[in-house]
Amino acid sequence: MKGFKILLIAAFFALTTSVVSGTAQAALAVNFSSYADVYDVSLGYNIVGWQFTANTDLYVTKLGYFDLGSVGEARSVGLYNASGTLLASATIDPLNQGAQSGFFRMIDLATKATIDKGQQYTLVTTLGSTGQFTADTTGTFGGTGTFGNLTLTDLALLGDVFATDAALPANWAAATGGVYGATTYGAFGPNMEVTATPIPAAAWLLGSGLLGLVGVRRRKK
Repeated sequence: MKGFKILLIAAFFALTTSVVSGTAQAALAVNFSSYADVYDVSLGYNIVGWQFTANTDLYVTKLGYFDLGSVGEARSVGLYNASGTLLASATIDPLNQGAQSGFFRMIDLATKATIDKGQQYTLVTTLGSTGQFTADTTGTFGGTGTFGNLTLTDLALLGDVFATDAALPANWAAATGGVYGATTYGAFGPNMEVTATPIPAAAWLLGSGLLGLVGVRRRKK
């Protein structure tokens, strides 16, 4: 039946097209056209960051941190899951500066990390002695600045993270600090580049099966 074959072929191409479109172009998880208030280690914290949940399955391809100038000393960025396990980390230093993307300096991950929809994660960076971060602290800390065109890519912000540890802990559960969702909006020292994960291979199998059915009907005819 000609109509049946056309229908199956159309379904196959719809599936394969959705697979291709599911591999979206990489984007910064947090981006803005202008930053808010800028703070540094003088607040008493050496590690700052933010917690979030993912709205969809994502790959993390780069890690980086807020940078308004050249890299003067090493910064370590880490991504932890809800149980505190370190999923990915990167160090940006004067010899390995990465590339500037917006207001962030980003570096490629040798192995991309996977973020699962609905799960909670923590992204942090060390500040060292010269590092900075930006946050909308209007009404607190004397803050007056706000973000211009703040966008979050496929995630929901849960709260801001601060810790006094000198270096990234092996497990975030051991960090000395806390989450302060009501204090600021966006302790954006660290950032990551994300891309949507492709539709699973089962979609390819389904599409192949549809074409197989076309062949079977052709032979029967």
